[in-house]
Order: sequence, then structure tokens, then C-alpha cells
Amino acid sequence: MTRDKFLEEMSGDNNHRLLLWEALEETKGQVVEYGAGHGSTKYLKQYCKDNKRKFLTFDNGKEWAKIHGSKFVEDWGVLNPTGSVILIDHAPGERRVVDIELLKDNFEIIVIHDTEPIGAGDYKYETIWHLFKYRVDVKTDGAWATAVSNTIDVSKWAGKEYKEYKIS
Repeated sequence: MTRDKFLEEMSGDNNHRLLLWEALEETKGQVVEYGAGHGSTKYLKQYCKDNKRKFLTFDNGKEWAKIHGSKFVEDWGVLNPTGSVILIDHAPGERRVVDIELLKDNFEIIVIHDTEPIGAGDYKYETIWHLFKYRVDVKTDGAWATAVSNTIDVSKWAGKEYKEYKIS
């Protein structure tokens, strides 16, 4: 999958794909998705297939999981995956900081959707930023996205862009 194909039809609601692309290109191992969606699952699935990488996708909505071919999960707390990259975009949004803290040492890069200070919900991300050595954002008028890591200097991605989306 090419960069242009991976980033096609990117919008403010799925601007996390710009960070996902960089994370995927930076790493080699398993990719995990918490929260399936139209803006991520098919792209991650195809990228991993093309690059012979294992991809696991989970969702706690039965219909949503069925639509995207994700594994249905009733309790996020029973999962403890490891890998190179994880996308955090699951419900309930308030659960995200709990899982980010639990998984911070299990992944090289964590990409998080809906990180704007006020917007999709008060997810309290400010309580977990200090857990990471490196951080970059994609900020828009809508949803923001963030990549964090303790092992890979994601800040070197700052300035990379696609159309009107820019990593800072």
C-alpha cells in the first residue's frame, strides 16, 4: 500500500492516519487497533497484509465488530496485547487513558484519536502525557490525533504533512 493510498480521503475525523502511516513505516511488528472504524481498520488491515505483519482489531460494539471483522470484546481490561503500534480509538472514551497507561510499555508507538482538549469528550489525556518521552500531534478544527512513545523519537516526524494536515 502506498502512502497516497493509505492517506486517501483523509479528513479531520480520521487525521490519525497520517500518524499511523509514520508509525507503521518506523516499525516492523504486530499492529493492534482498539476501536474499529471506517477511517482506520481497512487501511491498517491492507497495510499489514501487504507488509506481512500481524494485525489484531478489537471493538466492544457487536455490530461494529461484525462490520469491520474485529474481535468483539466485552471488557477491555482482559486484553493485554503487545506489538509495535497500537491505535487507541475505542469506547467508552473515558476508558482510553486507563488502557494507554496499561499498555504504555507493550508498544513502541501508541497513536491516539480524539486528543483535542475540548471536543469529543473530556478524556483527560493531560493525565497521561507525562508517561511518555516523545509526543507529536496533528491538530485540526475538528478531532486531533497524537502519537506517543518512550522508545522511538516520534518528534522527528514534526513538519511532515499531507494536504492540509501537518504533524507538530
